[in-house]
Amino acid sequence: MALNENAGIWIEALKSGRWKQTKGHLAGAGEGFCCLGVACELFRRQTSRGRWEIDKLERAKDGSFRPDLRFVVERLPGDEDSSAEVLPFAVKEWLGLATASGEITANSSLAGLNDAGRSFGEIAALIESEPAGLFLRSDDPGLCPECEAGEDCEQHGVGGEAGL
Repeated sequence: MALNENAGIWIEALKSGRWKQTKGHLAGAGEGFCCLGVACELFRRQTSRGRWEIDKLERAKDGSFRPDLRFVVERLPGDEDSSAEVLPFAVKEWLGLATASGEITANSSLAGLNDAGRSFGEIAALIESEPAGLFLRSDDPGLCPECEAGEDCEQHGVGGEAGL
């Protein structure tokens, strides 16, 4: 399966060496981004959608406060999707990822690898290798936009017999 164009842009950005890396949250003011935060920022730049907001203030070792940021995407007027640790649904869909954390296996995700100290270059190489389950396949029925069910969602009529 070929990666979508947006995932390709994300991989190149992670390889570029131009992004400062942080852990534990999508982004911190002045301290960088995690690999998923880079995706959010690229989404914002490419689509003119989304914004960064202060999620919480944390005390740094030097006694100062540093803000952790959350990424907010408006789905419909008055209806927003936001996250400080994983991808909002719109960004996940834009990349073609199967899950908001970039889950690779039950015990491994892109967010977890980032927080464990893997470099952006290592993460980019992994994404580029397209491990099974990281991306939605073109023959996947898709995820339910209401509850993000990965299987057929009979409750909301997505996929399977409910989607016919």
